[in-house]
Amino acid sequence: MGRLPHARGQTVLITGAAGGIGSAIARTLAAHAARLLLVGRSEYRLARPAAETRQLSAGQVETHALDMTDAAALHAFGTALARAEAKIDSMIFCHGNYVRARLEDSSVEDLDRLY
Repeated sequence: MGRLPHARGQTVLITGAAGGIGSAIARTLAAHAARLLLVGRSEYRLARPAAETRQLSAGQVETHALDMTDAAALHAFGTALARAEAKIDSMIFCHGNYVRARLEDSSVEDLDRLY
């Protein structure tokens, strides 16, 4: 694992943190004392990565259940962070979205959710 001295004390929001690349990044940053805001669709699925990062971390780890395709939920989350005057130094987007349809059968709204 490389050295990340700049991560110490930084607040990093990571989406898709319940598994895969998102949880791997969370573990790496936790080992370098970053404060983590782990975001995933389910608190249940975030529990294990959160416990792993807490074991590695000298920083704080928070979890937030959030569906990144739900515009109203995203707005509410952003509003809550603003009200808490949360300082976020970095955001890392690892969540994945997909449409279960052929491209020609997809709506503009389906494609907008991907990006």
